[in-house]
Amino acid sequence: MNRGEHYHIISPFNGNNLVQHSNHLMTDGENLFPVFDNIIYMRDRDEIRLPAIQMIFRDQYDKALRHLLRDQESNSTRVPPTASDLGEVEIPGNLSMGKMMQLLNYGPAAHEYHHLWSLPCFMAGLSLMMLTVQEDRPVLDMACHTGHNLRHLESHGFDTMGVDVVFSRLYLARHWMEVKAPLVCADVQRSIPIEFFEANTVLFLNELEHLRHQERTLRGLRTLATSLGSLAVSTDECPPMQIVSPDVQVDYDRALQLSPDGHIYTEDMLLQMWFTRMERPSLQQAPENGDTAIAWIEGQMNHSLYPLGKPAGTLTVNPLLSPGARVPDFPNSSFQKKYEKKLTYMTQAMGEHLDQTSQYRHRVLLDIPERW
Repeated sequence: MNRGEHYHIISPFNGNNLVQHSNHLMTDGENLFPVFDNIIYMRDRDEIRLPAIQMIFRDQYDKALRHLLRDQESNSTRVPPTASDLGEVEIPGNLSMGKMMQLLNYGPAAHEYHHLWSLPCFMAGLSLMMLTVQEDRPVLDMACHTGHNLRHLESHGFDTMGVDVVFSRLYLARHWMEVKAPLVCADVQRSIPIEFFEANTVLFLNELEHLRHQERTLRGLRTLATSLGSLAVSTDECPPMQIVSPDVQVDYDRALQLSPDGHIYTEDMLLQMWFTRMERPSLQQAPENGDTAIAWIEGQMNHSLYPLGKPAGTLTVNPLLSPGARVPDFPNSSFQKKYEKKLTYMTQAMGEHLDQTSQYRHRVLLDIPERW
């Protein structure tokens, strides 16, 4: 994003703008923040941030990077990788994304990230973006995880920026997903780490229901989007009419309050938009109890779908599909149990003679990065 004059990175500690301090460090005038590969570490985790700063002062840059890669979500039950685990290999080196996630001890989450291209939530997110993004506006993905959406948007020429709460996910986005955007490791529940001075599109996909401070986070995201921009929010497999926290009820009535114009969608509606490229009307009444994963748009939206359907790179057969197989080759039984019934669009397409575009839409062909 070549728009530095249009935004500031804001300190979570004192609200000051961050400026360059020295090699691999930025400052808010009172506190220091490590920076590697244009990824700024701004989480309020002194046990990670402060030792990394001391290592940088001693010119131990590689050691500081490996220390930051031990960062995890606050509620993670996984044991972080040890310094020796990460010290035995060259990083990023020639490791595949799968091998790197194994070293980082991602556990079952690694399969989710590794096969996200094939999952309904990813395609539903693309449809939501097609309703929201505008060619002349930057896109800020405020829960970008390993950068799948950023990679797709950048391939279509968008200026982007990504924020996530875990440093290693952003490192995967940079070196394995080949994301070029500025990346910020920060907790958006505490404060929004960016101040923007032009209309933009803010994405917050499949994350809201996992937060403790949902209402406060939404207020910050609306401020970031500005009155001229757009905010697209989706929930991740959250049954309507179910209270997911004391703060926010993610259901049709709640979404209607948040999106007064009625730009509310279920995951099934967004998937149909992805497969058919036909714009679907938003919900006019509460969804049936069988529907899941409500999404909505606040602010400006497109009257027709923005063309985000083309591949980001060279197409190859989906790694979930073994040669000649009629069903996906799932990485393990738990992944199969969770997604087998949801990937019918893929299995149905395997038995049909579809053109390349249709095979791409149905996830038979993918545009995965070289180091997948």
